[in-house]
Amino acid sequence: MQGKKGQVAKSAEIASSFILVATVSVLMALGPFFRERVLALFGDIFRRQMTMEVTDANVMGLFANYVLQLLLILAPILIVTIIVALGANYVQVGWLFTTQPLQPKFSKLNPLSGLKNLFGLRSIVEFLKSSLKLIAVGIIVYLTIWAEHDKIMSLAYVPVEDIFSYVASLTVRLGLLVGVTLFILAIADYFYQKYEYEKSLKMSKQDIKDEHKNSEGDPPHQRQDQRKSSAAWR
Repeated sequence: MQGKKGQVAKSAEIASSFILVATVSVLMALGPFFRERVLALFGDIFRRQMTMEVTDANVMGLFANYVLQLLLILAPILIVTIIVALGANYVQVGWLFTTQPLQPKFSKLNPLSGLKNLFGLRSIVEFLKSSLKLIAVGIIVYLTIWAEHDKIMSLAYVPVEDIFSYVASLTVRLGLLVGVTLFILAIADYFYQKYEYEKSLKMSKQDIKDEHKNSEGDPPHQRQDQRKSSAAWR
């Protein structure tokens, strides 16, 4: 029942951290491809299209060509992102499709409920999670850049092409380190979400039992009432 309502034990952080690692990995694996495509795109702009006659047909053709080139450049990243996002969700909850979470709930417009959620335990946990991620990423970036500060200071004396190469390498390394760190934190978040989900299931079952007792009466009290009724008829 909870799954049909979209209430399942899963962490959105796992998918986002996987996507980050996968995107950086694609950039590493297909670096030459991206470099050639981007250079060809900008080279075409500055060498050929600057002298192009500006007409409606030429502008529309140029726009369509550049949109196609950008899609070809971004296609590997988009495909990997979709596959990783679907895979991360499948590993956590399997195939689950429901529109119930998208249905409007007017109870959420209640300001008292909003204040309760704002200062509730879940809000505090989410704030602590965000703070922990921010601190972890800050520490990783600081330590990585500090370890490279000698090379960074010497970039003023190297060719521009070497600067871009070094910055790209450093960025990829930071992306991988941050992605792996966020994934480790996401695993911890998944177990927390699973704990909260199981606790809500127990509470839901208890609510059903209480409602059943209220509607039909507590069995011990029912037997006591029956004995009183029998004694009254004697």
